[in-house]
Amino acid sequence: MEAITVFLMIITACLVVMFVRWTRNRQKRHNLFKRCGIPGPDPAFWTGILKEIKSKPTPNETITAWVKNVFGYFNGELPFVVVKNLEMLKKIFIKDFHVFCNRILAMDISPLNKTLIGLKGKRWKEVRSLLTPNFSTGKIKLMSQIVIRKVDITVDVVTRKAEKGEIFDMYQVVQGLTLDVIADCALAMKTRCQDNPQDIFLTSVSCYRMFEIGFFKN
Repeated sequence: MEAITVFLMIITACLVVMFVRWTRNRQKRHNLFKRCGIPGPDPAFWTGILKEIKSKPTPNETITAWVKNVFGYFNGELPFVVVKNLEMLKKIFIKDFHVFCNRILAMDISPLNKTLIGLKGKRWKEVRSLLTPNFSTGKIKLMSQIVIRKVDITVDVVTRKAEKGEIFDMYQVVQGLTLDVIADCALAMKTRCQDNPQDIFLTSVSCYRMFEIGFFKN
């Protein structure tokens, strides 16, 4: 009986020590931006700034309200830095890009982590090298004709709605235009996202976006 008691005391003591160390490390991590002189909202101990993010319809609306030249925030204990300063952005995207090529995914699952924004290190560089020639001046000029055709559809859609005196959400129209351009230029898919609300490509992307927003809201 005494051996069991001693064992339980040792286990309890170990758990307490682990919890205290974890708590101190988390507090130290949450002070990262203050130590670096980076402004931003004060994170809650358990959730970071999740409460503030959930206060708006989408995370982007909350983050936009904080936008300064540079600011930082925490999602749980993960630090994120948002940069608006143009000179710093030039260094990040050009001179020092080898340091910043890896990104944190909200959902690190397949197939999202196999896309260009999900790949890391050497594999990202290999895929980026294969894709870069597709964005040369000549290739972009070839794509411009596709873009013009898609924009013509947009103009027709808006014109028809205007002639009927119909109220419509311009965001949905532009979303359809964006997906039509991406589908044709990047995927060689013939879609009708602008004038067909039930287009399979449009509905698939919309379902993913609703899932992503719900992930942050719940």
